Amino acid sequence: MRHAADEIHTPLFMLGIIAAVGVLGLIGYMIWIGLQTAGSKAGDRDAGDATLRHVAALLGGEFRRPPPVRKHRASKEFGAVSGVRGELAYLVSLHRWSDADVGGSAQIVVQPRSGQQFILEVFGWKGPRRLPPDMTLEQIFGADVVAAIPYAYREPLRELVLDSRAVGASAQQLHVFSPPAVFEWPVRSEPAELAAWVERVLDRSRQLIVHEEEPTLDPLSNGHQVPLA
Repeated sequence: MRHAADEIHTPLFMLGIIAAVGVLGLIGYMIWIGLQTAGSKAGDRDAGDATLRHVAALLGGEFRRPPPVRKHRASKEFGAVSGVRGELAYLVSLHRWSDADVGGSAQIVVQPRSGQQFILEVFGWKGPRRLPPDMTLEQIFGADVVAAIPYAYREPLRELVLDSRAVGASAQQLHVFSPPAVFEWPVRSEPAELAAWVERVLDRSRQLIVHEEEPTLDPLSNGHQVPLA
């Protein structure tokens, strides 16, 4: 005749076995994922570089691979596309899906001619800031500061924010990251879509350049017109 304790221990023992099998299965799966990721980096890099080469052809830019990490050993990082559009120089690169915060995004760094800067820096934009889709300029800067931004800059700035995953401004450069709806490597990775987005960013960046002779309202000047230079 079985004791009550035996009846309790049997299901607990079975649950222990099931839990152990589950843990081992999870560990095995994680090891497999790690091996797959390690083994696919070269293929992922090659596919990303092919996308960037296509983008370079569409933009009229130049594709370049990063230098080898050691002799006869190629870097595992993606290449990049560089070019000049009017008074703007640009560099387009990709982030792997595993990168924190901006994983999968394309990034474009835009730099104007020496002596020029973007309106974002004038009004204290730091970054890069990750932007929710419904973020407004008033939420970013505050209503008083937005009211001080010259009207000609507000619409291209608003469009840049709405068409980006994150935007940063520092050292006379813009750092803009593609939103998932436009480009997210490797899930959504059409070269034509990325090239069109780069064109939009460059067009808005051009409209956000502050020229030295142009006065505007400085948020720290108590509402007085002051030169930005």
